[in-house]
Amino acid sequence: MKKKEFIIQFFLIFIIFIFNSHLLFSQIAVGSWRDHLPYRMTTKVVNVENRIYVLSRAGLFFYDKIDKSVKKISKIDGLSDFGISNIVYNNFNKILFIAYKNGNIDFILNNKVYNISDIKRSGQIVGSKKINDVFFIENKAYLSCDFGIVVIDMERREIKDSYFIGENGTQTTVTSLTVDNENNIYASTKNGILKANLEFDNLIDFNVWKKITDLPVNIISNNCEQIVFWDNRLFAKFVEEEKDFLCVFENETWKIIGEEDITRITKLVKNEDKFLIIYKDYLRIINQGEENINKYYIPAIAQYCIYDEENTLWVAGGNSGLRDGRTFETEYKHQSIYPNSPDIGGVFDMNINNSKLYVVAGGVSGFWGNLWKNFQLSVFENESWSNKEFGGLKDAMAICFNPRNPKQVFVASWGYGVIELDENNSLQNIYPGDSYVRTGGITFDKNNNLFVTNSEVPDAISVKNNNDEWFSLNYRELKNVETLEEIIVTEDNNKWVRLP
Repeated sequence: MKKKEFIIQFFLIFIIFIFNSHLLFSQIAVGSWRDHLPYRMTTKVVNVENRIYVLSRAGLFFYDKIDKSVKKISKIDGLSDFGISNIVYNNFNKILFIAYKNGNIDFILNNKVYNISDIKRSGQIVGSKKINDVFFIENKAYLSCDFGIVVIDMERREIKDSYFIGENGTQTTVTSLTVDNENNIYASTKNGILKANLEFDNLIDFNVWKKITDLPVNIISNNCEQIVFWDNRLFAKFVEEEKDFLCVFENETWKIIGEEDITRITKLVKNEDKFLIIYKDYLRIINQGEENINKYYIPAIAQYCIYDEENTLWVAGGNSGLRDGRTFETEYKHQSIYPNSPDIGGVFDMNINNSKLYVVAGGVSGFWGNLWKNFQLSVFENESWSNKEFGGLKDAMAICFNPRNPKQVFVASWGYGVIELDENNSLQNIYPGDSYVRTGGITFDKNNNLFVTNSEVPDAISVKNNNDEWFSLNYRELKNVETLEEIIVTEDNNKWVRLP
């Protein structure tokens, strides 16, 4: 795996730079680490007393409702792992439960982190160990996992039971769990809803888990993605080929509600005296004791919503961080809250110019095709990130600067030629000829000539001299090569081209 691909895979920039003449990160001790993650793309929000915890694609942060501060929480701050799949708060014991894609578990209690790594370390589980959701019964946490169900004793911080409820006791993906007033436990799976009883059944025995079969005729695939018991009713989200269906079980009958909705349901949320049905750009709310479903439009993409004790709506989703619903009345000027960070997740190259760190997103696929990642530029200066996205351009490959004019920034792109950015970060394509050019590497030599690698052409090296004149160099070994990447200039002005 290439080093740049490693950075892309983990959506993470770990940076340590030590300079004699100038320190880029002057506030960080020598030998210390810190992370710079793209926190803006959020997926979940949890209300914990005076804090709103937010899960983003990159990690975890919280917003303090009292002092309005924002703080990120990562492995550097005490978490045990990367790749959080879900966060859930247990009001009974005041624990924030952090579940990971690899099966790892963290608890946050009184600002301390406790770890349970049994699932992650288990050699008996075949395939994915991802924890999809968590359901609490007092001090017990019932985990919906890609292989089945795990019960955690949160007080003793240990695994109590494991249930493999697939056919003949095999592994099956469980996406959510819920329990009704009669101690019936329901599991949503791709093969339908499975039901057992917490009090009378031996849940380890797969035979006690019975499939619910009396569903509405519209439900064809049986792919149940989420199930929630609220206000004496059982709600289930089914995913069909063209749309999602929301079913409710009451008075011993299943029926479909909200059938007029034609968009996908993002999430079902049990929120005290409200039941939230979240769609991409609007929200349906059922108040406790009522049948009517009220509809509210949200002026941004929503993946998760909650109301806090002050009846403030908090929204996570899209590329807007955490949003305070009280500001939605001002159209698109709603508040967007997230730590100062780069917007870029798929970092492919970075470079330093005048104590500024420049980062670009892009790269290529395993077969050297386009990834079609938007051309984004993030700049770190004076302990702060600034971000800009350039529409119409994709897949940056390398970035460099003119040594004699540091305000000139050049970017090689896969399919869009060479781009020049001026001091205002406006751009132009400076490469002549065909508009579709796969440039993989770019750098200046000691004579201030700009060298560019160009794949799939007879003349693989292009040069722009001090007079802004372009010419090409022909090397038989590089003719029509499809995988030309970075070009390196040595101290004695020799040029080396990387061929993966």
